[in-house]
Amino acid sequence: MTLSELHALRAVPETGSAPWHLRTDADLLAGTRAGDEACFAALFRRYHGDLLAFASSIAGEAEAGDVVQAVFVSLWELRHDVEAAPTLKAYLLRATRNRALNARRGLRRWALRFVGLDHADAVATSPVRADAGELAHAIAAACSRLPSRQREAFGLRHFHGLSYAEIAAAMGVSPRTVEVHLAKAVRTLRETLGPELLGL
Repeated sequence: MTLSELHALRAVPETGSAPWHLRTDADLLAGTRAGDEACFAALFRRYHGDLLAFASSIAGEAEAGDVVQAVFVSLWELRHDVEAAPTLKAYLLRATRNRALNARRGLRRWALRFVGLDHADAVATSPVRADAGELAHAIAAACSRLPSRQREAFGLRHFHGLSYAEIAAAMGVSPRTVEVHLAKAVRTLRETLGPELLGL
């Protein structure tokens, strides 16, 4: 289920005798388990805002949308096995917290790698003194200042996981040119992000 499909759930018509906001979580979860998209849509409408704010407080606004999307996709895909104890709200908050922490650690590990720290994994799992949202903003800002071709190559490689050959085909250049763009981008990001990250 994609983000657009999730947000389209807001338009799914209600079913049942009572409006969704008057139905209990247990009732809506039972309907969701039975494959009723209207019940799932009601749960999405009920909890999306709170979970988004919670995820933002842990992983920053840049990561929060993906975190919450993943939580609801997982809820739908695993709806027959969800153990909503003690409550569904507690289950969703726990799932959001776990995914947000993973997103924050992943973001930190990714950024530290470009500073050139060999112990990035160890540092990434240590307590974070700075706000994860500030780190995400620093990374996004540094990437946005790269020359356009470097930024494009870097994004295709590190955000979308394409190989050098795939990037070359997508950009209409040679693999060697891609290699040059990436080397320059990484060097610039190390210089730019170094002070940000070393101060964490």
